Amino acid sequence: MKADQMWFDVVAPEFNNLNIGSIYGTESNVVGRKIKIQTTEIKELKQRAGYSLTFVINEVAEKNTCKAAIETLELSREQLSKFVKHGIRKIDLSFKINLGGKDYAIKIVFSIRKTYHRYITYIVKTLEQIINEKIQDYDLKKLIVSIMDEKIQTDIKKELNKIYPIKALEIRMVSPYKG
Repeated sequence: MKADQMWFDVVAPEFNNLNIGSIYGTESNVVGRKIKIQTTEIKELKQRAGYSLTFVINEVAEKNTCKAAIETLELSREQLSKFVKHGIRKIDLSFKINLGGKDYAIKIVFSIRKTYHRYITYIVKTLEQIINEKIQDYDLKKLIVSIMDEKIQTDIKKELNKIYPIKALEIRMVSPYKG
């Protein structure tokens, strides 16, 4: 006999049990599934176009409700297109960070005028130090809120501009680290 399938409301406890969508399935097969939403749908975050959050369902709470946890923050490809210009070099970097006991990969993209490789090497080393200093006591939600407020990007850009002028800087993705 086939198990009864039904619609489950999916809520995000990190955002005051905000309803982030619905999913069709049984109680046994909805756990582990993912839902992707735009950050503009979450009132608690600053409204910035181009970012999306992926949630993974981790438990069935009540009969028709599931709880989901944040898994990934991602910048859309359309927003990344501003980094591709003539005479500008786009640099895409990935660093391993620890947030609340879990390892995550943070991917940062920035654009810089074409320059000597030694400047880029020094910028990369400085960037890694800045990231480790800024987010050492953050959890995932606090990091996402800071990214949406552009607080982290502004701080990083100020520090890197002391070395060499940075045209644009964005945090492209925060996702679980896959070693």
